[in-house]
Parts: sequence; C-alpha cells; structure tokens
Amino acid sequence: GAFPLEQDTASAATLLTLDPGAYTVQVDSADDGVGDVLVEVYEISETSSGGNNGTIVNVSARVTLGLNEMVTPGFVVNDAPTKLLIRAVGPRLGDFGVDYLPNPRMTIFDGSQNVVRAIDDWRDDNLELSDLVTATASAGAFPLEQDTASAATLVTLLPGAYTVQVDSADEGVGDVLVEVYEISE
Repeated sequence: GAFPLEQDTASAATLLTLDPGAYTVQVDSADDGVGDVLVEVYEISETSSGGNNGTIVNVSARVTLGLNEMVTPGFVVNDAPTKLLIRAVGPRLGDFGVDYLPNPRMTIFDGSQNVVRAIDDWRDDNLELSDLVTATASAGAFPLEQDTASAATLVTLLPGAYTVQVDSADEGVGDVLVEVYEISE
C-alpha cells in the first residue's frame, strides 16, 4: 500500500528479510541538503506460503525538535483491535547522555483526524497507572517512574491508520523518543 517511487530516483528503499531482533534505520542527507524525510517500515507477509514470518512489535524514532517544531509518526493497526503502549519520552533520555526535550506532549489521531487521546504528563493524564507501568515492563521499555514530564498512554485501537503528533508543552527544544509498542494480552 505504499506510494510508488518510480519517478523519485533520489529516495532510498530496500526489501530485507530480517532475523528476530532490534534494528535501527539512520537517515541523513547524501548531499548535505536539509528538509523533512519520511521513513517507512512495512511488514510484508508471505501469503503464498500461508503464514507470516514475524510481527513488528515496536517502532520508535528519536528526533531533535527545535522551537515550535513537531514530529508526526504514523502507524497502522491491522486485522483486530490491538493494545498499544505509546510514549513520547524526553527527560528520561538525559540518563543516556541525550540533550532531551524537557516536556513533550502527544496527541493520537485516527485516520479521520479525530483525537483518540491527548497526553501531556503521563502520571497526570492516565487513570490506570498500574496497567501502564505493567505494560512498560512487559514491553521491555525503560521505566518512566521519575520522569513525570514525558507523555505515555496505554490504549486499545481498532484497525486503521493513526498518527502521533509530538511537540513541546513549554516551548522547549531537544530530542524526543517516540515509541509504539504492541502489548500482548
């Protein structure tokens, strides 16, 4: 379902079969240009053999946001309602030596641009904190207990396309890590 690149000879694309594990895609300019870039990861099922070789259970992106900037990653839920842990992490990144966004906030939109959930501070904006902490541990994500300014939520979404818009709640600048984890029941 991706759009074709036939006339776009400057973009990069590849088709890979990957073993289970964690992978990173790093993108920079081949000619020192600046601008926006769209990074897409699609899981391709081997339908001819009747099975699926694996499932993507986590996608994340670390982005540097300047003043009044936003990042808008998108994802698709296939087939059935799916429980997801979605996070926009700022201050906790300081523990890893990263110049972090002090107070990220996120808004989750469905494909019709309806707000599904808006989160500023994860502890203040969630009713079931114990479920959120449990999901964080089960996903293998680092905990946010001392980082009350980051945004995180646990939500079950119906099949469809979604976006997560992340910006600063207080005009801060720095790196933010946007994560989407599938949580198994």
